[in-house]
Amino acid sequence: MPVPPEPGAGNELLEQALVYAAINGQQETAAFLVDRGADVNAQPSGFTHRIAIVDWSEAHPDFVQFLIQRGARPAEPDDSAEKSGG
Repeated sequence: MPVPPEPGAGNELLEQALVYAAINGQQETAAFLVDRGADVNAQPSGFTHRIAIVDWSEAHPDFVQFLIQRGARPAEPDDSAEKSGG
């Protein structure tokens, strides 16, 4: 059973859960997590990209709009290069 983060340690567990909600297109779950402090622009440990730049558009196009509405920043040039491996 995961242990909640120490006060001041950020919302790492919420942000990791947000990644899995995004992967599975669970927008309602994602909204719950964001409402409780998950950052749509975070890059949780163990993940190679910020939540907001991972390409959900093919499988879950509505999720992209949800992330933007919740404050996701568009990918920056360095983020795109990192995503493509370059």
